[in-house]
Amino acid sequence: VVGNAVLSCPRWREGTEMDLWRVLRAHAVVDGARVPGVVGAMANVLRFRDAAEELTREDVEAVWEVARRPAGGAVGGEDGGGRADAVAMLGVACLESPVCAEFSVQDRITGTMLDCLLETVGGGAVTGSAAVDAMMLCNEALNVLMDVFGADEDNDAVVNAREKIFRERGILKAMVAAAESLKGRIAGAAAASDGGVGDAKNDELEDNLIRFEETVENVGRFVEYMGDRTS
Repeated sequence: VVGNAVLSCPRWREGTEMDLWRVLRAHAVVDGARVPGVVGAMANVLRFRDAAEELTREDVEAVWEVARRPAGGAVGGEDGGGRADAVAMLGVACLESPVCAEFSVQDRITGTMLDCLLETVGGGAVTGSAAVDAMMLCNEALNVLMDVFGADEDNDAVVNAREKIFRERGILKAMVAAAESLKGRIAGAAAASDGGVGDAKNDELEDNLIRFEETVENVGRFVEYMGDRTS
């Protein structure tokens, strides 16, 4: 509800977005646990990308804390939606925040995305909320990687950093593996629900599966595009 209000209320479109974002940040983790609704509201604020330019290193570190996998936590975490929103914020920060321009930060954000992909590649349950959380996390990480490495960039230092990271981290290989895993999870969840994507009994699940399917298709296009771009 707060997130939707943020997007619709004109008051927050006049340069005060980060004031609200930092108030939300202070309540994003309570007793060591993420509060997914608050994290989602934070992500909505950063959809005003001008606001992301005001992120400080402390802000980015706070988002990393929200995005991290708890020690011993399940794949996707117990609140994958909250983690997925934090991953989305890291992507916006990587693209828009000056404090994220240096190589070490770009590399660390990329590493976080790859860690999220590795969490969800391979086995694991394909039904239930934990499986949807895992798919949501994988889906968001894939989208961030496509946004970051497919973006046009005027800063030569950032361009060089991303090219080096892309090459040395093996981004395409990791994305292809994750997309294949996500595709299998989508099929499993759809079959368990009602026999196929588009026929799921749960409307929210169906919407998510359709969105995840679109991401898998986009990864295929991205791989082809980046192959041409880097050849």
